[in-house]
Amino acid sequence: MTPLSGSQGEMFDQTFDSFKDHCSGSRLSTRLHVTETLRDAYPDYHVTCVQRSDYDFLGFAKQGHAIAQLHPIIENRNRIRLDATRGFEKPSRLVQDASGTLENDVYFGQYSYKWDGKNYILYKTKWNTTCWGQEEKLYFVLSLLSQTTIEGGYCSSTDALLLSVGKWSSIPHEEIYVFDQTYWQKSAELWSSIKGSSWDDVILEPKMKQSLIEDVQGFFESRQLYQQFAVPWKRGIILHGVPGNGKTASIKALINYLSERPDPIPSLYVKSLENKCDGPQACVRDIFEHARKMAPCLLVFEDLDSLITKEVRSYFLNEVDGLESNDGILMIGSTNHLNSLDPAIAKRPSRFDRKYHFKIPSHSERVAYCDYWRTKLAKNESVDFSSDISPIIATLTEGFSFAYLKELFVMALLIVARGGKGLDEAENGWDVVSDNSGTPAEAASEELAATASAGEEPSKEESENVKKPKVSREIPVVDIPENLKDNVLLRVIQQQVKVLLHEMDNTEEEENVLPLLSGDGTTDDGTASACNGFCAKLSGVMRQARKAAL
Repeated sequence: MTPLSGSQGEMFDQTFDSFKDHCSGSRLSTRLHVTETLRDAYPDYHVTCVQRSDYDFLGFAKQGHAIAQLHPIIENRNRIRLDATRGFEKPSRLVQDASGTLENDVYFGQYSYKWDGKNYILYKTKWNTTCWGQEEKLYFVLSLLSQTTIEGGYCSSTDALLLSVGKWSSIPHEEIYVFDQTYWQKSAELWSSIKGSSWDDVILEPKMKQSLIEDVQGFFESRQLYQQFAVPWKRGIILHGVPGNGKTASIKALINYLSERPDPIPSLYVKSLENKCDGPQACVRDIFEHARKMAPCLLVFEDLDSLITKEVRSYFLNEVDGLESNDGILMIGSTNHLNSLDPAIAKRPSRFDRKYHFKIPSHSERVAYCDYWRTKLAKNESVDFSSDISPIIATLTEGFSFAYLKELFVMALLIVARGGKGLDEAENGWDVVSDNSGTPAEAASEELAATASAGEEPSKEESENVKKPKVSREIPVVDIPENLKDNVLLRVIQQQVKVLLHEMDNTEEEENVLPLLSGDGTTDDGTASACNGFCAKLSGVMRQARKAAL
C-alpha cells in the first residue's frame, strides 16, 4: 500500500478528523457532512456522492477494467488513517494446505482510482443509521476540476465513470441477486450451488415437467405476442406439494437454464422480508422496484406462505396489480402448504396464473429416479447396478419422497463402499415396521388437502388413503430373481428401507402432528396437516438413519 504524501496527506487528514469528530457526537445528516468536508478539504476537486449498492467500483477494478489502490497510511506519520475492521476469512476445509486470508471491512478509507486514462479519488464510507442494525453505505468520487467540465453542477468525467461502472455492476457476473436484511446483494455462493443444475437431474411426471419448462421458456420468448394481443407481459407460477419432491431442484434448473441462454435472464431470489425499521412493506416495494429495473427477469419467492404474511399481503398485491408496469417479470413462488396461502394470491389468475403440484413420486417416477442413479454409477466398478434392480427398489420404496430416495441411495452406497460391512447383522435386526406418519397415509393426507385447495376433485382412491387407519405393515414383498439375491447393493437397499421407515415411525413428533394453520393463524377447516409432522421429523430421521448405517 502506497503512503499518501504532501498536500494529499494533509487533505485526507483534515477529512478523516472531521469524520471522526462528527461520528463521535449527535448528527442529522452524515452524508451532507462528509460531502461538505470533502469540498472544503479538496477545493480543486468536484465531489459526487453515490450509493455503494449501485456501483461496485472495487469489483469493476478487480476484473481489470480500472485500477484501485487503498491508501491507509500517510507519509511520515506513525499511525494508520483508516477506519476498518480486519477479519480472517477461514479457508475451505476441502482445500489442502489453505491458510486463509485477511480482509478489510472499510468504514472510512481513501482509494486512488484510475479509469480510461483519468485519475480519481474514491472515498469508501459506511456508518450506522438511526435505525437499529442498518448501515448507510456510500462512495464519494472526486475528480480534478482542471481535467473535466462541469455541466449543470455535475462533472462530465465522473458521470462517464459512473455510467460504465453502473452498467457493469447491474449485470450479475456468476452471481445471483438475493434480497435479505432489507437490501439486495449479489451472491456468488448461491450461484456456485446452482451452477450446473440441469433438468436431467429433475425427475418429474414427464408431461408436467415439459409443461413447466415450456411455460417458462414461452414467457421469455413471447414478448411480441403479448404486445400483439395487448396483454401485460407478466406471469406468475406456484410450485406446491409436500417437501422433498423436486420444487427446489426445479427452481435451480430454471435459474441455470435462463442464465445460459444467448440472452441471459437474471434471477432474483427473495430470502426474507425482515425490516426492523420501516417494516416488511418497505421490503416489498424495494423488491419490485429492483425487479422492474432488471426485467426481463425471474423473481423467486421460495416458501411463499412464510414470506407473504397477513401483515404484508396488501402491499404485495398492490405491487403485483398496481399502476406500475411489471412487464418482463416472471414470478415463481413455492410452498409446501398451498391451502395456507391467501386465496387472493393462490386462486387469482393474473397474479399467479398456473399451479404445478409436486406429488409423492409414482412407481414409474421412482423407477426413473433409480435409473438416474444407475446412469451416474455406470462407470463405478464397485457397484453392481443392473437395470432390473430399479423396478424392485421402486416397489420397496412406496410412499418415499425424492428426498428420502436420495438419502436411501447415499447411505446404501456408503455401506457398499465399505464392502457391506455389518450387513448380515443389520438384516436380522429389523422385521416389521409401523405404517404411521411420514409414510404413504400421511403423505396422502397432505396431497388431498393440496388437491382440494387447487380446485381439483380428489379421486376416490386419494380420499380412501386419508381415511385408512394406521396399521402395522411389512416392507412390500417382492420376488427377487435368483441372480439378484446376493446382489450387495440390493441387500443394502432393503436393509436401509427398513431403517428409514422404522426411524420415521419412532420419532417423538409422531404423536404431535400440528394442525395446518391458515394465514390468520387459525386451523384451516379443521384439517390436520400431516406434512407438518413429516417435515419436523425429516432431519432427525436422516440423522438416525446414518447412525444405524454406520
